[in-house]
Amino acid sequence: MQVRRSKRIRKKKSFGSNFFVYLIEGTRDSIDNEIFYVYSINSDPYSFKETMESQDASFWKEAVQDEIDSIMKNNTWVLVDLPPECKPITLKWIFKRK
Repeated sequence: MQVRRSKRIRKKKSFGSNFFVYLIEGTRDSIDNEIFYVYSINSDPYSFKETMESQDASFWKEAVQDEIDSIMKNNTWVLVDLPPECKPITLKWIFKRK
């Protein structure tokens, strides 16, 4: 009997230049209490200004544009004139890497 092999084309994965993999000898149980998981990923930006000044600004601009395009395509809201004596609803962008 011959073993079946996947015919799927494998693509090289990249987690960005700020991601490092560390090889540690031992089993998970033996090192669990000694070493916490190490991640070398910059923290997520806190404000829109910080986002647009970061080294990943082009990535974030594309993500923002995709979100706005999705909102407009789905008719999530419509821009209208603000009635007198009313205050606009504020919003805050939340930037998270997945």
